[in-house]
Amino acid sequence: MDKRITVAITSFLVIFALIGLKNPEKVQSLATSSSFRDNAYNREFIDQAYSVGERYVKKPNGMVLGGITPHHLLAAPLIAAFFEGLPKDNIKTVILVGPDHFNRGKTNITSSQNNWSTLYGSLNVDSQLVKVLSKKGLVSIENQYIFDQEHSIFGITTFIKRSLPNAQIVPLILKSTISKEECDRLAGAISQLMSPSSIIISSVDFSHYHPSGVADEFDKETIKVINSLDYESVWELRPNDNLDSPAAIYILLKTLSDENVKAELLQNTNSERFVKAKDLSEVTSYATYYFSLAL
Repeated sequence: MDKRITVAITSFLVIFALIGLKNPEKVQSLATSSSFRDNAYNREFIDQAYSVGERYVKKPNGMVLGGITPHHLLAAPLIAAFFEGLPKDNIKTVILVGPDHFNRGKTNITSSQNNWSTLYGSLNVDSQLVKVLSKKGLVSIENQYIFDQEHSIFGITTFIKRSLPNAQIVPLILKSTISKEECDRLAGAISQLMSPSSIIISSVDFSHYHPSGVADEFDKETIKVINSLDYESVWELRPNDNLDSPAAIYILLKTLSDENVKAELLQNTNSERFVKAKDLSEVTSYATYYFSLAL
């Protein structure tokens, strides 16, 4: 059964009105309020995100096998730019890996066989691929309620449908208790199931709960590890200090480890700089990446 959401009418201009707020601490609270969840299903919000995001679009050099995008909708223009840079006609399956923020899954890796209702039509699940992962004992199939509440997935589905209209999705969320061995098994299975029309994307926000300058230092550490494609070192990164889900990045890099890929950092910023606020006590940082076959 398709996902049904009652849409609250909230203008995209909320984001850019934040630039003029006299109390910049409100930026972070607004960015994580329920209105931003509703914005994932607000056509005006998404249309404006794509309009603003045009300035950030970068076309990849080579065939893209993977990527990293934020899911914090304060960064919606960066998400739009990430997906607009991808080839629309070539991608048929998006394997979307993100954190299970609330650890609601029955197992450490959760998927769904439900399709998604988006602003641009139904985004169908690649049910065959989900079944294969389930039969291998790698994922549990959960009801849609978990995914209705998980912004690492619902925050991205509309962007996928708009930019990649012919694609299906394989949603995968990871509890914080996931083991390295579980990640290895999942990455091994995904690498075998990948095709020239597949892409694996990690839906991950970077540093959390620090002032901008501290977040920048954590981002430098994280970016150095990702640029080196060193998935073993990714496992040593700290949840929330570096990433909200090191496991999601580990699986991405491990899946692509047998391919001759190169990491291309597209954007790196944080919520304070993105809305031109000042002196926030806590920010969320973002990075977007393509992982393309080296020419």
